Amino acid sequence: MIKIYRRPHTAFAARLLQQNLQALGVPARVVRRVNPLDPSLHILYHAARVRWLPRHYIVYQTEVTGSAWFSPRYLRTLQRARAVWDYAAANLCAYQYLAKRVDIVSPGVAAQPQAALAAKDIPALFYGSVKKSAARRRLLEQISRHVAVRVVEDQFEEDIWALLARAQTVLNLHFYPQAPLEAFRINEALSFGCRVISQRSASGDERYTGLVQFADTAEDIIAALQAPPNAALPDLTALDNLLEIKRALEQINP
Repeated sequence: MIKIYRRPHTAFAARLLQQNLQALGVPARVVRRVNPLDPSLHILYHAARVRWLPRHYIVYQTEVTGSAWFSPRYLRTLQRARAVWDYAAANLCAYQYLAKRVDIVSPGVAAQPQAALAAKDIPALFYGSVKKSAARRRLLEQISRHVAVRVVEDQFEEDIWALLARAQTVLNLHFYPQAPLEAFRINEALSFGCRVISQRSASGDERYTGLVQFADTAEDIIAALQAPPNAALPDLTALDNLLEIKRALEQINP
């Protein structure tokens, strides 16, 4: 049995990871606490926040290179892991020399049935931290003078999923200026049938060609929001991560 530890920000990704592991014949369960005495293999999202580590673990690396989370303690956590799974190759330069085994495993994606049943009555939604990001706050203020955007902070899991099911468009605005594309948020939004408008990033954009509309300035984002969304739901098969998970597991247990 693999135990998947997650925090609220990655609850959706962890749930899809559990489903994919089970599809591969690997028993898995999502947990909210880590028992350091548990001999089970763990997959840890947000491992930088885990105080007492289990004996056997894989780090699902969710942090951004250069952020405060890349502390000496976190680097030791990466070094002791049986493997590290990262969502973005651009992050590897910060720690690849430490890790025994590193694989790129992108976040999961899966169309959610409740999105097809909900009324899409929220034209535009942004969810994430605004108070701690002057860049996001400034951009949202500029956009909101022309287009109504619902801004949500500190809502997770079922609360945010209910809003995503109702949202026509989700804005993805960067917290870190040179970060890889925020794949966890984007995959979650796409899974709920939302059109995604995102700023371009340092890496990862090419994977979302035809799935995400990219715009950088407030003017370009406003123009994109004012254009009618495509009624057809995007084909998400190109973002499926089942084979990535399978290959990463085989490297640990050949």
